[in-house]
Amino acid sequence: MVQASSKRASSSIVAPLAHVPRLESALFSNPSDPNPLRPLLALARHPSPEVVHKAIWALHRVFIKFIYEDKIGGFTGIRVVKEREGRVSKDVASGTEMGDVRGWLRERLVDYVEILAGLFRDLVPVLRSSALTLLFSLLAPLSSSISRPSQPSIHIPFFRMILDSLLHPTPSLRGSSGHSKVVDENQVDLEDGVLPTDVVQMVHEDYWAKHVVRNALSPLDHLDNLLAQLLPLTNLPKVQEDLNAFFIPSFAERPKVTSLAGDKNKTTKTKSGKVKKRKIEQSQDLEKLPDWMATYDSDSSSSDSLILEKGSRTRATQLSIHGSVHSVASHQNQYSSLWEVVLSVIRLDDSWTRRILVGLHGESGILGHMKPERRVRVADWLGGLVDRGGVHALLAMNGLFVLMTQFNLDYPNFYERLYSLLDRNVLHVRYRARFFRLLDTFLASTLLPAALVASFIKRLSRITLTAPPAGIIMVVPFIYNLLKRHPGCMVMIQRHGDGQDSYTDLYNENDPSPLTSNAIASSLWELAGLRTHYLASVSTMAKVFQEVFTKPEFNMEDFLDHGYGTLFDTELNRKLKYPPAMALLLETPDNLQKNPVDGFSAGLVDDENILEWQIVIMGPADTLFEGAILKARLMFPNEFPLLPPKMVFDSEMWHPNIYATRDKKGEVCVSILHAPGDDEWGYEDAGERWLPVHTVESVLVSVISLLSADVPDLNSPANVDAAKEVREDYPAYKKKVKRLARRSAEEAYD
Repeated sequence: MVQASSKRASSSIVAPLAHVPRLESALFSNPSDPNPLRPLLALARHPSPEVVHKAIWALHRVFIKFIYEDKIGGFTGIRVVKEREGRVSKDVASGTEMGDVRGWLRERLVDYVEILAGLFRDLVPVLRSSALTLLFSLLAPLSSSISRPSQPSIHIPFFRMILDSLLHPTPSLRGSSGHSKVVDENQVDLEDGVLPTDVVQMVHEDYWAKHVVRNALSPLDHLDNLLAQLLPLTNLPKVQEDLNAFFIPSFAERPKVTSLAGDKNKTTKTKSGKVKKRKIEQSQDLEKLPDWMATYDSDSSSSDSLILEKGSRTRATQLSIHGSVHSVASHQNQYSSLWEVVLSVIRLDDSWTRRILVGLHGESGILGHMKPERRVRVADWLGGLVDRGGVHALLAMNGLFVLMTQFNLDYPNFYERLYSLLDRNVLHVRYRARFFRLLDTFLASTLLPAALVASFIKRLSRITLTAPPAGIIMVVPFIYNLLKRHPGCMVMIQRHGDGQDSYTDLYNENDPSPLTSNAIASSLWELAGLRTHYLASVSTMAKVFQEVFTKPEFNMEDFLDHGYGTLFDTELNRKLKYPPAMALLLETPDNLQKNPVDGFSAGLVDDENILEWQIVIMGPADTLFEGAILKARLMFPNEFPLLPPKMVFDSEMWHPNIYATRDKKGEVCVSILHAPGDDEWGYEDAGERWLPVHTVESVLVSVISLLSADVPDLNSPANVDAAKEVREDYPAYKKKVKRLARRSAEEAYD
């Protein structure tokens, strides 16, 4: 049964496939009988994609032949509506008048166009691409059929049918008859009325060079159908030489001088001639730009007219279709009008708003193709986006900035609106890199008031308090660059307190105006706080404000693309000169110099060796070591702070807890300097021995405490002789210690 069913299915396809060329041959062999068109159109709605594909190509060849033989004629509307209820179109009988045949053929051509338009949403991709190719290929011969040799024209009704099928696509008719519903299984898997992306891409890449504006008041069910074709238009002509390729060959030749509405330089004696001249002058007055906008048009005569072969000029609005095709100004007019309608009438969603904002700028952007004097009309749309705030506000600010700097747009509240966008959220969003690129452009001028720049610097500093590390990495070099450009703001990092314990920041963060926020009288204490940030890259970067401003400006591109991922990778791949604990140890001498501890001083023996320190201990008062200046060395192992350092006195010492033997002379023996863990002899608890939390300060304080004891610890002494002398002859011990203390002081000043 399965095999028999398969054979029947195969035969149901093979038979129609064989029938297509027979019907095509009949139409070519007997041009006077167009009736085979009806069964051929029926095959173009066959359920099989193979049959449909072969039928639509056969129909294309037939209709091309009829068009060149002038058997079709023209259309009179966008869409020919056929009343199918209650009647069925009959075949053409022999002997029918030529006019009736032409009308019947036009109806069949419309049927063919409806089939092709429906295939735009067919499930089979090859049918979609073939339908688009065939539909556009009919435009050139149809246009040639209605054109005069001296005046080429475009078949406007058919072109409107193409646009209508692209903006309002209909379901595929494959598998349906003239009276049945469409077959859902043959439709593309998209929402009704949505044009597939491959069709949109193909029509843009292969055909569009100019787009005709639909009635702006007609709502679009699917905005993507229009904007997906309009936004990628970046190849519009800008100079006359760009007009070098034409879809309709008859338009390739430049237009000659034709009699338009009239010539204002030519006077006639007839009354009708005067009336015609007056109408032309009135029309030109209506087209004339108002004074406030005319200033933006540097050379309206050259940009808004077409120079014909004999040197005469004609305004773009008065040109024929042939002349408009060869006029760059006409292309710009149509493009500008279309975008004005899109931005003022059509309701855009967030996705398309963002894409349009991104596509505004550059030589190939939307503003680059609009007429210069009409670009300022985009300002109303941009201003509305700025007022709404949010993600799109900054991109809209960029558009306003371009209009201000290049087209003299007056937008007095620009920097106030920009200042309002600087909140704590700006460093937590995806577009922060773009934000800082644009902000760098907006604040690049060195002529901006110092009070205004100071407000931006202060606001940026304030938001770093709650910013992620990647955001701070952007802000710090940005502020550095602003301070380099505006030395008048340097007072903000050089301002010291008045000596009181509390500090009152004079900056008014609630003031919406950057000119009156009093930031210039404030200080950048927020940046000072970043020096102790937990992330080393942030704290190191923040210390740049402590140095002399001799470095050139930072290249912001090196900092804008950082995130948690890049910062983590940077930390993993960082080549460390010292382990993190050692790096912390390196900061200790500086900290001791800034915050000295009574009784001792410390510093590196050699700046290249962080593991060996020079220690000077002042003998504690009211002890045997009073007045002594004791020199010692503190030596750290590579495993510090897991293992303790070793302390050795260079000054001669006599103490039970300091070795006097030749191999360990001067080495201090104290619990805090013993390796961590339990004492195998049981003399010390683990808590008394070395712990990684101990610091240089805690070690030296412990040693000073050891020297300050009236009676040294005699349990397990390092210097047995000194311990014995303490027990047996304490006065002799005291005398010897005081003598060595005086000698250490004398040697210290030698």
